[in-house]
Formats: sequence, structure tokens, C-alpha cells
Amino acid sequence: MMKKIAFLVLAISISSCFSAKYQIKTGQDAYDLRQYAKAIPMFLEEYEEANDRETKAIKSYYLAKSYQRVNDDNNALKWYEKAVQNEYGLEAYRNLALTYKKKELYDRAIKTFELWQSEGGSFQEANREIGICKQAKQWLKGDKSIVVQQVSVNSTSAEYAPVMYDEDYIVFSSDRIGSTGGDIYEWTGNQYSDLYISSKTGSDPILFDDKINTEHNEGVACFNQDFTEIFFTRCFDIEGDDHCKILMSVREGSGWSVPQEIFDMLPNVNYGHPTLVEQDSVLVFSSNNPSGYGEYDLYYSFREDGGTWTIPELMPESLNTQGNEQFPRSDGDTLYFSSDYLPGLGGLDIFKTYLMEGGQWAQPANVGAPINSGADDFSLVIDKEAPSPGQKLLQGGYFSSSRAGTGDDDIYQFLTYELEEKDKPKPVEVVEEEPEAVEKLIYIAVRVVENILADPEDPNSEIIGKEGIDASEIVVTNPAGQETITTNASGRIIIDGDELTSYNFKVAREGYLTNSKSLKTESKENLDGSKTYNLEIALDKIIYNKEIVLDDIFYDLNKYFIREDAKPSLDTLTQLMKDNPDISILLGSHTDCRGRPEFNMELSDRRARAAIDYIASNGISPSRLSFRGFGESKLAVSCICQLCSEEQHQENRRTTFIILAE
Repeated sequence: MMKKIAFLVLAISISSCFSAKYQIKTGQDAYDLRQYAKAIPMFLEEYEEANDRETKAIKSYYLAKSYQRVNDDNNALKWYEKAVQNEYGLEAYRNLALTYKKKELYDRAIKTFELWQSEGGSFQEANREIGICKQAKQWLKGDKSIVVQQVSVNSTSAEYAPVMYDEDYIVFSSDRIGSTGGDIYEWTGNQYSDLYISSKTGSDPILFDDKINTEHNEGVACFNQDFTEIFFTRCFDIEGDDHCKILMSVREGSGWSVPQEIFDMLPNVNYGHPTLVEQDSVLVFSSNNPSGYGEYDLYYSFREDGGTWTIPELMPESLNTQGNEQFPRSDGDTLYFSSDYLPGLGGLDIFKTYLMEGGQWAQPANVGAPINSGADDFSLVIDKEAPSPGQKLLQGGYFSSSRAGTGDDDIYQFLTYELEEKDKPKPVEVVEEEPEAVEKLIYIAVRVVENILADPEDPNSEIIGKEGIDASEIVVTNPAGQETITTNASGRIIIDGDELTSYNFKVAREGYLTNSKSLKTESKENLDGSKTYNLEIALDKIIYNKEIVLDDIFYDLNKYFIREDAKPSLDTLTQLMKDNPDISILLGSHTDCRGRPEFNMELSDRRARAAIDYIASNGISPSRLSFRGFGESKLAVSCICQLCSEEQHQENRRTTFIILAE
């Protein structure tokens, strides 16, 4: 797993560019520079030399984390146990419990989560993880119709993220000996990753193409339907440009063109794991853009006419969580991806969803064992030409896993057959013992964010990102009462929820406009297991005496009454006034340049008054409301009236409000 995590966590050049300037004297020095393979022997020596429990606790804890980073869960488990014995603290309990879970030692994981909770760990997180571990014990029984086997391409190094190439080949990522450049990647102690190609039987893998593979880390690729385009991840090892990007190359005869970035990518943000959907018109990928819900989230971009790609947009909360969503792969309208937060068997689990009528994505479903395990399972791809020896094959393909195999991450083939009659489960008339009931738990995770504007002084400028806001007070109200909870450093809270219950979350922070959102939980009878509702609440900084445009306020020609389609935007403003009882506003109405100026002034005045009357009728004191019609006196777009486009006229016809300074 760690090779692939390195592909998206990376400050690669920290280890290669700065280690020459920074002398590594201790295991902690190497760890801080992400040189985990180098840190391990140094920590081991320092642990043996330590004479006090506190030092041993620190060394054992960071030894465990280092082993975890290089994908050695057996030694990570051993050293987390020592860290707990040496009384390192809460994080040792939590990480030990998660490692037990990853090793499929669910009963030990449950007991350790209970200990973590009793020592002061998060009550909500512990309960959630305990519920997942109980479910995992049932899920581990697996599906007998699925056969999983290693492919012969695996080596003692890492092989992962296979993708189909034509009918007979796979392209995959590996850090095996012979990769381009020959240098050692200090994160893992292996070579840098390259793309390789092999027949599906795994015979004679060779480097894919010298335009694609470089001295940097390359991996996790996808192709368009006719294999004339490749999209892949490259993690640059150049000082000042040390993050992962998605590149594209085009087939040129028997080779490939020089790869190019497909869209502008933000500095210090990682982009990777591309896959194409919707007839190659949409690219889905993973990124740690701060605008997301969690650590790594799924985003998408549209291919426009001319081959350009749109600015990436975040995929819905039904797919993204506060954890990691990575390695998307597509098969028609089905999307496979991995998550370490959605309920699963251990680390990363593979989930599938599909595009429903109406354009919504279905709730993700865990594909289950034997494809998923307690280890990291990821990057599932369907092989439509999979062999079918002797039995009726329903589906076949490949995936990657860090379960015990040949090397680090390995590639596995799966084949799903129709069970023969003798192998199908027999109906049981009398059940002597009821199976252990799995408790269904409901959690609500709230994240408070600030919209980052292209121009911090212009409230109408483009939102270019989001950041979590710490120390925000959230007033949580439900029929049982009310409580106030403060967000953590990343702007989050998580609470236990009850079924069929309405919740309101009102967020306040000094210097920001208070905002609120509500949700209602569903019946537990409708849930397959535990469920977490994810809710994001954005706060805007208070900017006084700046005009803010209200979207979707439309009027009929030369009319001033409030149309039905204008009410939602005015309702939003009304709620803002209710949430912020100390502010007063001036509401303004503007026309375009067409018509007589005096008529436009009168019309805009009536429109502004109608909007204010509507807001007042919904419970806002008139003393907090003032209005003014500006007619065509303050055009947003200056153009010759007879030559203005309809879009320019529309931009000039606007309804605005100003927060008045006291």
C-alpha cells in the first residue's frame, strides 16, 4: 500500500532535494523527511539504547508508523503493541486498534477500541469502528462464486493498479528492479515506479514507453476506448514542484507523444488515479484539494470541444467521505473506487456505484470478500475477455491488494462463476441459532469550511477553494434538546444520530456570517449497516458595504411582482437575516440600459420594495431592511446599449444586497 500512498501523499522532493542540505542524525530526522526505509534501522538502534520508558514509548510508536509507511503491517502491529505497553498515549491505542482491524483480528480490535474510548478517545469514532468490526466478521465469510488468484507478473517488489490494454495485455505500475533512472526512493527503499506492460498471463513484463517513464514516479494509468490516449500520474522529483499531476499522451505510430498536463493544477495539491467514463468525455480522479470533504476525494472534469478539460468539480458527498477515496475505475455506467472510511473489512476497501436515471450516483456498495480483505484492496478493473474454463463466467477482472502475497502490493485476478446446483446454498427450514445481530449505528459528520475567494475583498468573485475552520461553535438542535459543540482543527465534529430524527446545525464564528443547515435521518430498517451522514456548512466572511449579487432573481418584462422562481433565493437571504440578527441590509435592484431612464428607475424601485416586503413578510423586522432602486445608473457591464449582448443585459439586470456597517 505505501508505494501507492506515496503516489498521492508525497512531498517527494523533500527527501531527495533537502536531505543533502539537512544532515540526518536520528530516526526522527529521517521520518520527518519521509525516508521511512532509512528511519527504521535508526529507530531500532535508538530503542535498544533508550533507558527510560518515555523514550522507548516514542521510539516504538514512530517505529510502528515507519513500518506502516513501508507496508509492513506485521512489524507495525508488534511496535504499536510495545508503544501501548510503554504508555505512549491515546494515538497508540487508536493505531493499534486500526492495525488489528487491518489484520482481520476483529475481536482484538473491538477490545482495543473500547480501551481507547475508556482512556479518553473519541466516543463516536470508537462506537463507529466497533460497529464496523462486528459487521466485518460477517462480511469476511465471502462469496463462494468468486475465485481470486495471484497473477504471475508479481515480484518481491510492488505491482499494482492494472488496466486493460487491447484484449490481451495489462499495463500496471511497479517499483521493481530495472525501473527507469535506477535511483532508490527513500520512502520505501525500492526504486521509483514506472508503468509496465505484460500479457494477461503475466509473461515477460517490459517497460511501457520511454516518453511515459522517467526518473520520476509514474503509475496508475488509464486509456481511452481505442487505446490512442493514455492518462497517468507522475509525481515530480524537482525542487519547487514536488507533487503529483495527471498527464496525457497521444499514440504516435508505435510510440507516444511527450506527455502534457491536461488542465491547470493547483500548487501543493496532488492529482492522480485517472479514469475515463461517459464515452471518454469525463475524467474522474482523486485529489487532496482542500475544497474536498476529507483527505483524498473524487473529482471529475469534462472534455470540451477542441479537447480542453473543464475546471475539476467535486463528486457528491454520497461517494466522498472525511477519509480517503482513491483509485476510481469505470465499467460502463458502473464506477469502482476504494475508501478507507466507508464501512469495510480493514484498510482500503473496493466499493461500486452506478449512475442512476436522473444523473445521481447510487449509494456505494462494498464488493465484499474474497475481493476485499482486512488489507488494502484497490484499483479493480473489469476484463471483458476473461477466460471461462469449464464453468459459466459471469464477470472477471483484476485488482490490487496488500494482503500477504509475493511482495508488497500484488495484482490479483478474480473470476465470478455461476455456482453449480450442488454448490448453491441449500434452504434451511429450521434455524436453531440466530446469527449475531449487527448493530446499526447512525453518525452525523459536520465540516465547517470557509469559501476562499479569488479576490478576498470581492464577495462576488470566484470561489477557488475551501478551508476547514477550527474553533467554530455549532449549536445542534433536535427534538431531544440542544447542545453546543466546537469544531476541531480541521473544522469537523461527529455526533451519534437517532433514526427518523430532524437535526439543525447552526454555526457561528466571529468575523463570519452565521449559517445553518438541517437534515433528517432515515429509518434503520432501510440501512444495510451503520451509516454516516456527511454535512458541509460554508461560512462567508462579513464584508461590509460591498454589493453582493443575489442569484436567480428574475422578473417578468416591465413587472415588479416576485415570481415563484425568485423565492428560493430570497428565502436564503431571509434565513441569513434570521441567523444573523445583528446585521441590517440595503437591498438594491438594477435594470439594464434598455428603456427610458426614468421608467427604469421607477421599475427598479418597485422591484426592490417588493423584495423587501417579501422578506419582511417572513419574519424580518422592517427596521433592519432598507431598499433602493438604481435603474440603469450603476451598470455592472459597460457596453454600448444597442450592441450589448443578451448575456450582458442579464448581468446588468440584477438584485443585490449590502451588509450595512453599524
